[in-house]
Amino acid sequence: MFKRDLSEVSIIHDNQSHFDEILKYYHRSAVENTNETSMTFDNADFIFLNTSNLQFQDDKGSIGLQVADLFAGFLNKSIPHLIHKNETLTDAEDAVLQRIMAGLYYKNAINFVLPNKQNKKLFPIFDRIVISMIMRSYAGVSVDRADNSLLENVATQSIRKV
Repeated sequence: MFKRDLSEVSIIHDNQSHFDEILKYYHRSAVENTNETSMTFDNADFIFLNTSNLQFQDDKGSIGLQVADLFAGFLNKSIPHLIHKNETLTDAEDAVLQRIMAGLYYKNAINFVLPNKQNKKLFPIFDRIVISMIMRSYAGVSVDRADNSLLENVATQSIRKV
């Protein structure tokens, strides 16, 4: 999308004192990476012409960062659930996870910063989920109604846990 030119890109991360220096280091070193084979994935090669702007903000003042934190936490909990079949999610959470992740994966809208061996396990799972969703759509299942039902189930389960 940016053709390796990140000069117009701003990365905004929430303040985390124990990670700030690590993130700054990797952000600076990203543009120095010229090894074409060092880190490659199907949709990314991590070879950049220049660097993006890295900013840190307090997430208390940014709803976007709060949503990103929630989503990252959900993914952090979910990846082991998918790869290792851990029973860490409720049925409703699993259904929401599959719907969200399949959509993002299908559109190449997310980079999974995981070891390659985990990506090799994860991507076939997403392929099966996407194919299943496409088949349901061909069968006439309304995605909007299914999404509303998922949200209602998650809300009901969340209320019970409180």
